[in-house]
Amino acid sequence: MNPFQVFDIPPSFDLNLSELEGRHRELSKVLHPDRYVGAPAGERRQALGKAIEVNEAWRKLKDPIGRAEALCEVLGIERSEATEPKADPMLLMEMMEQREALGDARRSKDLEQVEKLAASIGARQREVLSELARHFSALSAAGVGGEAPRKVSDTDREQLLRELGKLRYFRRFLDEANAILDELD
Repeated sequence: MNPFQVFDIPPSFDLNLSELEGRHRELSKVLHPDRYVGAPAGERRQALGKAIEVNEAWRKLKDPIGRAEALCEVLGIERSEATEPKADPMLLMEMMEQREALGDARRSKDLEQVEKLAASIGARQREVLSELARHFSALSAAGVGGEAPRKVSDTDREQLLRELGKLRYFRRFLDEANAILDELD
């Protein structure tokens, strides 16, 4: 399923999520099961299937990681554990140190330190999101006006997948930090 096609929008990393959310709400109302109570069984199943597809597309597109993965599929960028580039050892070391600091802050119940660590990684995540948007925009720029997007080079593919990997590390860290903040509140 191509989530961009479900919403009838051009594939892009930079989406107006408010507009997309409105479109999701509209489609959800149109496809709501209550509207098909008296309809034949086949029509009810079809509407339910479409509603599920719309909800899955919404979940994928509202999440930057899901959106990047969907764009990779649209651009023909193969992603698998075997083909993705290895994470930068410096990033791995940094994330390990940040997680240790987060664990220390949790044990000492230092809410301010947890917030500081989360803010730092949050800023890094925003940088990666900007970088991903720039990469995807450059790759799809040739597709404007009906032209096919340019072929993704190995270098472009590796850069995109490295940034996506960073985003995943930052997301996991921020999820953990938010769980600690909830716990300490």
